[in-house]
Amino acid sequence: MQPEYPAPLFPEKNPFRIADSQSGLVRIEFKVLFGPEVTTLDCAFSDFEHLDSADISVGPNIRSMAYMFANTPSSILP
Repeated sequence: MQPEYPAPLFPEKNPFRIADSQSGLVRIEFKVLFGPEVTTLDCAFSDFEHLDSADISVGPNIRSMAYMFANTPSSILP
């Protein structure tokens, strides 16, 4: 049974979701500097079925990454 997780906020504005829906993202490598108002990456990359690699650095303001990779291949998890 799959755990329930919240729907991502504003998925239509998430550039990774847009790219995944068009071509099926396989690899993500980036470093993003978030402003102090960004505190969560909840569900940011959930349901990316084809993702097999993610090298992501997050800043000190991120307090939650719940379900960040829900329903993605388990091989990318630390």
